[in-house]
Amino acid sequence: MDKNTERNLVERARTDRQAFGALYDSYYKKIFNYVLRRCVNLHAAQDITSNTFFNCLNSFKSFRWDDKLGFSPWLYRIATNCINEYFRKSKKYVSVASEEMEVYLRQDVPSSEYEQVERELDDKKEFRELQKQISILDEKYQEIIHLRYFESKSYEEISYILGIKEGTLRSHLSRALGELRKQMSATNTSLAHYN
Repeated sequence: MDKNTERNLVERARTDRQAFGALYDSYYKKIFNYVLRRCVNLHAAQDITSNTFFNCLNSFKSFRWDDKLGFSPWLYRIATNCINEYFRKSKKYVSVASEEMEVYLRQDVPSSEYEQVERELDDKKEFRELQKQISILDEKYQEIIHLRYFESKSYEEISYILGIKEGTLRSHLSRALGELRKQMSATNTSLAHYN
């Protein structure tokens, strides 16, 4: 959706449930996938995604349109806050590890969907190993890596989402990638596809 269409939809969504429904339909899958990759648990991801849109709806008065950023970073910021709240309440921080993801998927995904997901997981063993290594990193580094490389967010967008200066963000990302490279070289895993 182009920025003008999105801006009009966001403005209408402040008072129009159908417009909000259109935003929900447009962003649900992206937000849900982001949340699922971060928390691993399908039921938790569903709850967190619901809370994200609930908080979005209740916070529309505070949203100010920015032509550079648009709507997406604001929604990701809400989702990130909901994820962090989930981890604070559960007193643990877990990111995607291949075995855990497979267990959750087996339990919670209908068999036809699970077969497709299982094929995708088998095709992406290197990706699963990368995710496992990312889960060892500090939480702030995991957030940055997920937003930059899996959500394809710009530095400006990530800076807004996480509420940190762009220079700090770049420094954190550099450290995160350095730590990740060390971990992966220790396990003889390649980062070639993710540079």
